[in-house]
Amino acid sequence: MINRLIAAIDSGKPELTKEHIVECVIHLNSELNCFWRKSQGWAPIEAANLLSSARLDRQLSMSYNLRLFLNTVSEPIESEGRLILAYVALRSLVESTLKLYLTVWHSDYINCNDAPRARDGRVKNISDELGLEDLKVYLNKKGLLQTTPFQHAHGYPPISNFLAWLTRVQQRGNGIHPFKHREMGTFEDYYEDTARYLEFLAFIIANIPYPDDEIHRPRAFYKPYRSF
Repeated sequence: MINRLIAAIDSGKPELTKEHIVECVIHLNSELNCFWRKSQGWAPIEAANLLSSARLDRQLSMSYNLRLFLNTVSEPIESEGRLILAYVALRSLVESTLKLYLTVWHSDYINCNDAPRARDGRVKNISDELGLEDLKVYLNKKGLLQTTPFQHAHGYPPISNFLAWLTRVQQRGNGIHPFKHREMGTFEDYYEDTARYLEFLAFIIANIPYPDDEIHRPRAFYKPYRSF
């Protein structure tokens, strides 16, 4: 399945069905779970300890459950609720993927002047204190979500603009709080946003280190770029 994705991307015609996209998400998150939950002996000690206790298995479980939203329902009253749950699942995956990225680069994060801080001035704990808004603001500032003027001026490879997509998933995922009206879009929008998550997941994979790319790195279709 993942080879079909790569071939489609390489050809410039990513004609993949929503089913193919979900299976590729499952594949990549499975590979991330298998490697990073047992990275002691290679990753820095603190990062390895944090990753071993992180619930990467639940990230994988959430990926499998994207299959639940492949089939829509005809009744409007039921359909909107299912769409909300679909975006809640996608939002959760986006947030956990960003936390995985930051945990891998934990030493860079805790020593960065721009890192989000708690009221007492310390850098926020990734697993317990960082929300999606914190992650979005920080990583956008570091140039991971869109090309910054500095990157453009210094000839960095252009980055696909993930910021608007992430903001939309964030807002629609908040639809789980039903008292306040939020525009939820359609299931076609959701499927497009899921495809965008797959692209973003591949980009993240290309930007985290592995001891041996040929053996450990899940093959994806982005070239590496480091923002720190």
